[in-house]
Amino acid sequence: MTEPSVPPASSPAPDSAYGPPTGEINWRRAGISCGIGAGIVLVCVILAGFMIRSRPEAPRRPRVARQAAAEVVTLKPLSMTPRVVGLGRLRAKRSVALSAQVGGEVVELHPELEDGNVLAAGTVIARLDDRDIQQELAQVRAQIDAQRADLDSLRIERETSERRIAAAQRLLEIARGELARLLDMEGSGVGTPQNVDAARRALVQSEDALIGLEASQRQLGPREARAQATLAEAQSRLKTLELRLERTRIVLPFAGMVTDVGVELHQLVSAPQVVCRLLQIDQLELPVSLTLADASLLAPGLQPGRTQALVSRTVNGRRSEWAANLSRFEPVDPDTQTITAVLVLEPREDEPGLTPGLFCEVHLSGPPLEPAIVLPRSAVQERSRVYLVEDGVLRIVPIEVGAQVGDWLEVRAGLSAGQEVVISALDGALDGTAVEVTRTVEPRVP
Repeated sequence: MTEPSVPPASSPAPDSAYGPPTGEINWRRAGISCGIGAGIVLVCVILAGFMIRSRPEAPRRPRVARQAAAEVVTLKPLSMTPRVVGLGRLRAKRSVALSAQVGGEVVELHPELEDGNVLAAGTVIARLDDRDIQQELAQVRAQIDAQRADLDSLRIERETSERRIAAAQRLLEIARGELARLLDMEGSGVGTPQNVDAARRALVQSEDALIGLEASQRQLGPREARAQATLAEAQSRLKTLELRLERTRIVLPFAGMVTDVGVELHQLVSAPQVVCRLLQIDQLELPVSLTLADASLLAPGLQPGRTQALVSRTVNGRRSEWAANLSRFEPVDPDTQTITAVLVLEPREDEPGLTPGLFCEVHLSGPPLEPAIVLPRSAVQERSRVYLVEDGVLRIVPIEVGAQVGDWLEVRAGLSAGQEVVISALDGALDGTAVEVTRTVEPRVP
């Protein structure tokens, strides 16, 4: 029998003809591996959660309420005395610039004419060359003497003229009497016409002489007037020269401190060149700038002429004090909205040291305010609130504040006497926080 023939084995067909490609089989294998890994991780997570849940729960600690420690002040009505402390710079109450009123060479200077020296009133600090003025004075005085001599001569001439007029008047009366007598004699047949004519001529001559004397006397008036005017002019020139001579001596009008000396010996000066400045230091002024709030707080008690203040200055640890009086108020400064109170003080002779330009501290006091609840400024929180302690619990209370004196505030509304207000710092305090009072402070009168 013939065995059936077996066909020969054939080689596999190319990838492009049968089945998927080799690269696609590799990707599938990689996906299967990733899925297996993710499953393992998920199983681990589930097992870990189960183990945590099955662990016994730790016991919880009970929550303890927070308690704050605080210092408080017990409120009560007090009467505050307004006090304001300010700074001011001393200045001289009176200051003048001494100037040369005439020109000339400086021929003499006071040996102590230096900045900072204190000189007495009436001290001649400088003298200018006055020789030209002295020469003019001599000439004018000579003219005055000559005019006075002329006036004396005119006075004598007037006296002589008056006597001559009196004599001429008597002669005139005699001539009139003689003429009347001769006329009577002629009427009775005793006299002669010649005698009557002679008497008439004598009368006319007497009248003419009297007229001449009176005319001469009248001319004396204008001559005397001219002489008087010339004398007055010379006397006026004399006064002018004497004033110029006086002005060659520069004299201190009052006692004070010399500053800003601006001349030297043999220097030629002219009017109105400033020689120096003079500061009156027996009385000093101290201007103190006050805010309008402080001024209104003190205003009821600030009365110029009667209000006293305390001025102090500390040098090398030594504090000195002086009493001062309120002199006046200057107008309100429109830019800074402040008002300046001007104080006047008199330095003590036994303790010098106050000079213009120094800064000093000033303490002003006003009248006591009406009694009110007061508390320290540090107790007031933002937006005018305070921490109030009631039955060991913190309460946040809004208040209305009024006047401030130092570190204390007047409370107008929101608090009453006997309440306790926290004055110490509380970090993160909330309304309702338990509070332990560690210290109680009594309010004091500021």
